[in-house]
Amino acid sequence: MRKLLGTCLLIAAMLLPLTGCGGFDLFGSEIDSYQPPSPEDHTPAGLVARGQYSAALEALQPGLRLGEPEAVFYVLTIRKNGLDGRAANPEELRLLWDVLILRSEMMRQGLRDSSLSTATKNAYRTALAQLAYFGSDPSIWPPQPPADQTERDRAAANAVRYLSTALSDFTPAMNFMAYLYLEPSYQSPSQAYAASLTAAERGDFLAMGNMAWLLRGGVGVEKNDLRAAHWARQGCQSLPPVSRNQNEMGYVYEAGLGVTADLAEAAIWYGRSAAQGHQAGAANALRLKKETVEPAVLDDEILF
Repeated sequence: MRKLLGTCLLIAAMLLPLTGCGGFDLFGSEIDSYQPPSPEDHTPAGLVARGQYSAALEALQPGLRLGEPEAVFYVLTIRKNGLDGRAANPEELRLLWDVLILRSEMMRQGLRDSSLSTATKNAYRTALAQLAYFGSDPSIWPPQPPADQTERDRAAANAVRYLSTALSDFTPAMNFMAYLYLEPSYQSPSQAYAASLTAAERGDFLAMGNMAWLLRGGVGVEKNDLRAAHWARQGCQSLPPVSRNQNEMGYVYEAGLGVTADLAEAAIWYGRSAAQGHQAGAANALRLKKETVEPAVLDDEILF
């Protein structure tokens, strides 16, 4: 069924008309001031912004079947991070990446279309930024930035150009910018922390998990176990909870980060993470069950 759906998606993407515009790199100029997501906004973007990932994935299905790039971008974000409670499937992710590549010219043109919403354009900008940095080879998953440092710097600069007009109110763009700030082209952990903090404070659950790691490890900010525990717990409030954040909560209780160490509570959180297919959570749950002295398995990276 998954392969059939993927094939239908790819065919739909290729059948819809694509109009070229010369491959320009100009962006829309509108940047709205930040508005918290409304609880009455049941659009896919609104559901994602509030962390209602399962509902968002269901709402995205019609657009996904048509190969609409905004829908494909959100589904890719949800599925590669397992935000719907299922482990990521590399074949599915490669297909979604391929559709974004096919839609890249449509997205560039959309940035000049005054009828498109700011939310849609922000999704386009962030998707184009990721394509600009990781390249457009659909046969590679996960996609990789250029190995040559000069080309890598150029790709990063192109990605930042797209992100720069979306950062003011679009947390997925902030998450990807935080990722770029830790890459060799920038190496600015303090800016990665600042972008993650802004996204987390605006309710982004991936950013909350990123904050837990940055604070736990003292990356771009002074190490603070209590604040790391706070963001890990906050990051478990989405529907379903983010498995990476549940794994962080397991470690909070195992290591006693800002709380009294409690291995039984740690095992509960690791088990919840494992139940959603998170490999690190599964490894930690098994490790505690066997009472081994191996170190915890953690996601020490920016997710976007």
